[in-house]
Amino acid sequence: MNQEVTQEIETQNTAVPEEEVHEQTLEDLYKESGLDVAQPQTQAAPIQETIKPAVPDVNVPDPYDVEAHKAFIANLARNQTALNETLQSTQKQIAEREREALMAKVEEEINQASEFVAKESGIENPKLATFELSERARTDAKFKALWDGRNSSPQAKAAFTKALKVVSNEIGKKYEIKSDPQLVANKKALAASRQSSSTTTQDDNEGPNWGSATGSEFERQWNMLIRPQG
Repeated sequence: MNQEVTQEIETQNTAVPEEEVHEQTLEDLYKESGLDVAQPQTQAAPIQETIKPAVPDVNVPDPYDVEAHKAFIANLARNQTALNETLQSTQKQIAEREREALMAKVEEEINQASEFVAKESGIENPKLATFELSERARTDAKFKALWDGRNSSPQAKAAFTKALKVVSNEIGKKYEIKSDPQLVANKKALAASRQSSSTTTQDDNEGPNWGSATGSEFERQWNMLIRPQG
């Protein structure tokens, strides 16, 4: 009985090795998105037959009436030219509206991505985030592919969102402000000096004026403070 209990305790106390956490890279996310696999070409939808409007009766002149026939042909050519111009103008307007709608959608997505990166990275500057994302897309083919294919499937959309988090982490490290130990020590000494001077009755004009001292004056007063007495 005691032996079984001992074995059970030893089994419970046996340390289970932790699995190594693999941080995903853009290469991993590119594969996860499925963009590296050739996408099957979708077949175009069959063109449905449209109902053609009834053709109005046209009074065709007698072909032996040369002048009337010439006038008829000239009028027909003018009408065809006007119809072609109207069709081209309509197609141009439709293409322009589609382009504007697409550009507005892309701009909105860029702003959303920039705001996300600005918040995740800690730089809190969407314009700077936009610049960093554009540079990343220009220099990193995998990130550019993830951006271009972000709306191709839910899988690609999720992979792009993860890619933004990876890039945000890298941008945050890039702009991280690292403190100088000597500067921290100087600030602490300065704070202690201010506290000490506030508890004395010494005239402010006789001691260092830390509040207004800048540049060379600050350096002079600081050297006087740390200079050994003797």
